[in-house]
Amino acid sequence: MAIARYGYSYRSNEYMSDLFKTMFPDSRIATDFVMRSKKVSYVIAHGISVYFHDELVKDVKKSNGYSLIYDETTTVGVKKQLDIYLRYWSEEHHGVVVRYFKSILLGHATGAIISKEIIDSLKTDGIDIKKLLMLGRDNPNVNKTVENIIDKEIMNERRKQLSSNNGNDDQILDGLFRIGSRSAARREDFVCVAESICDSVAKVMLRFVNTRWIEIGNCIERVLQQWDIIAEYFLVFMPQHCKSDIENCDRYRRVKLYLTSTISKIRLEFLLYISRTIFKKFLTWFQQEGPLVHMLYDQCSDLLKTVCLSFIKKDVIENKTVDELLNLSFDLQNNHQQNSTVEIGEMARKSLNKLTIEEKKQFFVDVRSFYCKITKELIRTLPLKNKLLKDLKCIQPSMRNEDESSSCYLRLARSMPQLTSTTDIDRLKYEWISYTLETIPNEWIVKSKFTDDYDLAHVVYHSMDYYWNKVFLLTDELGVPKYNTTAKLVKCLLSLSHGNADVERGVSENRNIISDDRSLLNQASINGLRTTSSAVRLYGDGQPHKMPISKLLLSVVSNSSVNYQKYLEQQKKILHDVAQSNKNNEKKDIVEKETDLLDVQKLLQQQFDNAQKYLHEGNERLKHAIQNRDFNEVDIAQMFIENSNTKLMSIREEIVENNDELNKLRKKLKK
Repeated sequence: MAIARYGYSYRSNEYMSDLFKTMFPDSRIATDFVMRSKKVSYVIAHGISVYFHDELVKDVKKSNGYSLIYDETTTVGVKKQLDIYLRYWSEEHHGVVVRYFKSILLGHATGAIISKEIIDSLKTDGIDIKKLLMLGRDNPNVNKTVENIIDKEIMNERRKQLSSNNGNDDQILDGLFRIGSRSAARREDFVCVAESICDSVAKVMLRFVNTRWIEIGNCIERVLQQWDIIAEYFLVFMPQHCKSDIENCDRYRRVKLYLTSTISKIRLEFLLYISRTIFKKFLTWFQQEGPLVHMLYDQCSDLLKTVCLSFIKKDVIENKTVDELLNLSFDLQNNHQQNSTVEIGEMARKSLNKLTIEEKKQFFVDVRSFYCKITKELIRTLPLKNKLLKDLKCIQPSMRNEDESSSCYLRLARSMPQLTSTTDIDRLKYEWISYTLETIPNEWIVKSKFTDDYDLAHVVYHSMDYYWNKVFLLTDELGVPKYNTTAKLVKCLLSLSHGNADVERGVSENRNIISDDRSLLNQASINGLRTTSSAVRLYGDGQPHKMPISKLLLSVVSNSSVNYQKYLEQQKKILHDVAQSNKNNEKKDIVEKETDLLDVQKLLQQQFDNAQKYLHEGNERLKHAIQNRDFNEVDIAQMFIENSNTKLMSIREEIVENNDELNKLRKKLKK
């Protein structure tokens, strides 16, 4: 389990037997202990992981619904790997969990192939696809194809609807990293330049990738911390010592132009403010595994309002509903704040003194343009028109006694007809009334309170699944659970995904497990390592020594060798069947080719016979022409004879070639 969890090599246990023999010289168990790399491999792939995968499948089958989250990535072995995760309410753990389900190695990763693999994986384990609540995915069109195909599959199973989630500063950051940090020699030069101009320790540039938007703040902060060092290195050192390398380098020219601009640094300071103050909380908050879908609508609304309040007049924004904000003319100059009140961050505000009047004007034009683009993109991408997300607010404890909550709750129930019948909805109405009258202890909601160093009070709340699990345990005077139907619905609602962070974390874990020296691991080994690692994180709090060891687990591990042999036999049979199928197909192709060649042979023979007839006819015409002394007819007859002879020679060669091909095919059939 430690090997799977920490990414150790299979060979790391090979000398454990010698260690145990030395530690316990009088122990027969230590003497007989052997754990070679091959054994480690099949114990994980065909023992431990099989047990935990079966436990996962059993747990998922008990749930009323689940979300499926997937993503594909390219591994170090240059293979497409499809990772699948399941998010559901676990009856075993009494809350929402995100579990690694399976990895599949692909060649081509088209929408049709991905959807087929997902559907086949669910069917193989007997997981009901009709319980699929939503797909968690990113935005590429191939994933839209997957959604459509799986939606069609569910419709075929049961006609229900599938819900689904759906300046050049970045180039400069990339250029700084690529030019200054991807060469050992340039890193050393960069450190030397830093030591020559200041006492601070030089740090290499962090790489920024557009898809890793959450890291842009760290990249900008590193650049600003070392702005003087970077300017010295790129503007002074490189022109003197690396002239040949930068003469025709467009990336260097862009970096140089950026560093020599007086407005560039203040632009980065402004972007750092945007990243750290406005977006960081939102981006990091929704990286959590716990159920947060009930907060998604409010957080998205607050994000849009925060951005708008940063550059639009307050009287234009306040008292506006979200729907009104979506239709607001945010690009009109009359709605914008004055330069003195537009939010740019204190660091950027102090740097304004270094700019000329014209540069200040240009800077604020860029700032407003940036804010307008952000607002436009947020309106386009945030799910602020999604009524289901808006209604999900009602399951929060604070919304229990709100007038609108009952209507929201019933709309949620009606939006999931695969979960609730008309009878269930009638029960839900009654249970909701009972729930609003319930006395809920504050301990179910508030986990802890504390005061920080600035005497500010903080409240830490329990996760939403913890709160609702307490509610579901409430019983009436006869000991019957009060909220059976509510539990069925709310467990599914909390299983809805609030983002793709779960599977993205799996990509990082995959890199840790499948390192460069493990690029040849097969699919069974990858699934074994990932499944075991996921189980250790769930059952043992990430620590292998805390894992509960059951009799069934020991039994499965003891049978792993037998399972491995069965697996090898299955693979051998598959290879044999494929070879036999290829052989049969090859034989079939040979027979078809032979038939075609025989048909060609018949046609050639007919052509040969016709050519002989023409030759005979030509000879007869020549004979009569000579007898009649008709020299024109003699010339015609001779041309007729020459053409016939040429035709006969050509056909004869084709017949020989055709016979040779037939003989080769017949020899192959005899083998």
